[in-house]
Amino acid sequence: ISQNKGIDRVFFLIGQSNMDGRGVLTELAPPLLGVIPRSKVFINGEWRDLEGGNGSRENQIGPIVNLAYNMSILYPEGVNYFIILAVGGTNLYGDWAEGGQQRTQATLAYIEATNSIKNPICQSIFWMQGESDCDLQIEADSYEVNEINLVSYFKDLTKCDYFVSGNIGSIVGFPYLSTVQGAKTNNQNNIITNGLVDTTSYVLKPDNLHFTTDSANLLGKAMFDLYVLNN
Repeated sequence: ISQNKGIDRVFFLIGQSNMDGRGVLTELAPPLLGVIPRSKVFINGEWRDLEGGNGSRENQIGPIVNLAYNMSILYPEGVNYFIILAVGGTNLYGDWAEGGQQRTQATLAYIEATNSIKNPICQSIFWMQGESDCDLQIEADSYEVNEINLVSYFKDLTKCDYFVSGNIGSIVGFPYLSTVQGAKTNNQNNIITNGLVDTTSYVLKPDNLHFTTDSANLLGKAMFDLYVLNN
């Protein structure tokens, strides 16, 4: 992987609650506990040192922590910049669709963040979303084509050709889970997405929806591994 010192490496993370993260901050141990070396995250309109609790909830963590840690080893010089816009309960059918509130907010966040650094080059987009589209058949049936639209949009926005998606875990009580899982698999097989994380073996919290701390860390490492494999 190129160690180009003339660029500012940017990683763009989007999705819903399992990207934002519902792992428990106090369950982290070194080297993931504390500030991740040479890593910045764009939150609420400003760059901060990247560490657990930089999502929407200060006492929780998501895959960004382990992803950033492994990137800091891969790139021993310079700063890695992470932009994250992930909101629990948002769906692809409306919120992340063309003109949807979350797509708009993610777009504005990406533009604001990259305008504030010298030479931003997006290295990869990471997408973990889909649970909210498993309740209604109309949303699940349209997931595949809607995800194609989303991938194309964010690749064009970021001028980045690499897009990694996370499939949905073995969540309980969602009637169209297999439809959305299948849509994500089809988009991977058709090379719409460039990598797909299989999360079916990941452990869920008692809510049967969100990944545990260990599983959030597994997701971050799996996203990193796919990035390395394909770059």
